[in-house]
Amino acid sequence: MHCGKPLPEGARRDPAYCDNKCRGLGSYYRRKAGVPPPPRWLHPALTSDNPALRSAAAHAKQLGETNGWSPSLVRCAMDGLTAVLEGRPPGRPVKLTEVRARIPRHASSFRVTEVLTDLELLEDDSALAIRSSPSASARGWATEHHAVT
Repeated sequence: MHCGKPLPEGARRDPAYCDNKCRGLGSYYRRKAGVPPPPRWLHPALTSDNPALRSAAAHAKQLGETNGWSPSLVRCAMDGLTAVLEGRPPGRPVKLTEVRARIPRHASSFRVTEVLTDLELLEDDSALAIRSSPSASARGWATEHHAVT
């Protein structure tokens, strides 16, 4: 790091710089010395060992470029894909209820499901979940026991 300040845990900023002023000074000294810039930060999902996660992240990046998603939205979609696909065997579909339950709050469930649907890795079990919910079973009980005569 140029200035010696520690970065907060989980920071996405390039670890060589603590803020924009430090980055500017580092860039100035690097150009002056003829040293090439450091490699750009990549989301860990793009270099994951899990082939399903890696392909889903690449597809999210491609969808983002095609549809004009902001870089932040692409990163959030990759965060959601990481939460859902990390540790899962490749090719095994993910249930929609699991996506809704497991993705981080900042991730867009709509974008995550869009990517998983395109890759045929999403299993829509929402109708089953609705039928098995307590309110649905209560409605069934009410219609059975309160028939109009």
